[in-house]
Parts: sequence; C-alpha cells; structure tokens
Amino acid sequence: KHLLDNGVQCRPFWVPMNQLPMYRDNIYVTKSDVADEVYRHCISIPSSTNLSDEDVDYTIKVIQSF
Repeated sequence: KHLLDNGVQCRPFWVPMNQLPMYRDNIYVTKSDVADEVYRHCISIPSSTNLSDEDVDYTIKVIQSF
C-alpha cells in the first residue's frame, strides 16, 4: 500500500507452482517450503531495463521511507 500510495507499481510475488490450482493436489515433498516462504515475504517492484536512474532512485527512496 505504501508503494502504491507513492506511485511505485508493485504486485505480489509469483505464486509457487505447487500452489497453483492445477498442481495443488499433487504430492509435494519438502522439509522446508522455501518457495512459500519467499512468496509470503516478497513483492515485485519495477525492474524493467528501460527504467531511468531517476525512477530507480525514487523507488529506492520510497522503500527506504517505509
């Protein structure tokens, strides 16, 4: 919400494959679900190759201000 309120596009991180509806009922063997941990704690922020230095600096400042 903080990023969006300050004009920085962001979205939830990609859903792990084992959580997609088509794979949800498949056997998933793991001692530690690292993919879920990453999914629950990460977001996608602007990362396009055409970002200007000013865009990058602004995104960093907004993140740091949180």
